[in-house]
Amino acid sequence: MALTQKQEAAKNALANEMASYVFQLRVEVDRRHVPHVGSCIFLRVGPRLFALSAAHVFDQNRDKTLFVVTPTTSVILKGQKHCSPSEYPDHRDDPFDVGILALDERTSAALDAVNAVGVQDCDTTSPPLPGATYFACGFPHTKNRKVNVATAKVTANRFKCFTNSCPPKTYKMLGKTPGQHFVVGFNKRHLIQNNRDVTAPHPFGVSGGGLWKTTGRTHKLTGILNEWAYPVHHVNALVATHVRFFLKGIASFYPDVADILGPALARATKDGTEEGTTRQGAL
Repeated sequence: MALTQKQEAAKNALANEMASYVFQLRVEVDRRHVPHVGSCIFLRVGPRLFALSAAHVFDQNRDKTLFVVTPTTSVILKGQKHCSPSEYPDHRDDPFDVGILALDERTSAALDAVNAVGVQDCDTTSPPLPGATYFACGFPHTKNRKVNVATAKVTANRFKCFTNSCPPKTYKMLGKTPGQHFVVGFNKRHLIQNNRDVTAPHPFGVSGGGLWKTTGRTHKLTGILNEWAYPVHHVNALVATHVRFFLKGIASFYPDVADILGPALARATKDGTEEGTTRQGAL
C-alpha cells in the first residue's frame, strides 16, 4: 500500500534521525588516499565515550591510522580496544564479532559534540520478532572506497533501509542464533537516499553500522551490523550482533560505568550460552 505524502515525510524523518548516529571509518594509506573501511556508532555511558563496530573492522586495520568522519571534521580514533576473540583478523571463526573502542580523553573531547546513543536508546532484551520493522544503516564500501583529499571532496552517503526479520530457516541456514543475532532482509532496490527510494551499491563496508527496531514512533538500537550474507550463502540478508553483547563487554572492562549499565543488562534475556568474552589491546 502506497504511503501518503505525510506518512512518507514521517518515514524519511525517522530514517534521517536514526542514520545521524552512524559514521564512516577510514584509514590513511598515504596523504592523498584514505579508503573507507567500515562504519561505527558512538555510545555515551556516563563520562565515557565508546566507538562500537564489528571486531573485524578494528582488527583488519590494527596497524593503520583509523579515523572517523563526522559532518564537520575528521578525528583519529585512539583508546583501548576490546574485541571478541578470533584466530583471524576478519573474525571468520567468531560468532559475535564484537568490537569496542574506549576512546581516550583527548579523542573523547574532540568528539564531544558527536551524535551518540545513550544506554536508554538501546534495547538489550528484544529477540528477533517476525513481522517487526527494523531499520538498518551503514556506509557502503563500493561508492565510498577512496577519496583523494588533495583534489576532491567526496560526500559519502549512508545506506538506509526499513526491513523485517528473516524467518527461522534463514537463521538456521546461516548458523545464527535468535537472541544473539538479528538477520534481516536486504533489498538493494529499496534503500533511502535523499528521501527517496534508490538502487544502492552492495553493502560491503556497512559492518559497524546500526540496526534499530522501530514502531514508527519509537526506536531502539538492537544490534551492530557485521555481515552481508549473500557473497557466501547467496541469501540477501544482513546480520547484526545483539547490542547487549557490547554493553556486557563494556560493563566487564569498566566497573566505573557498570552501575549505569546494570539496569539495562539485568533486563536482558538469558539464552543459556556463554556471552562473548573479549580481549583487549591499544588501538
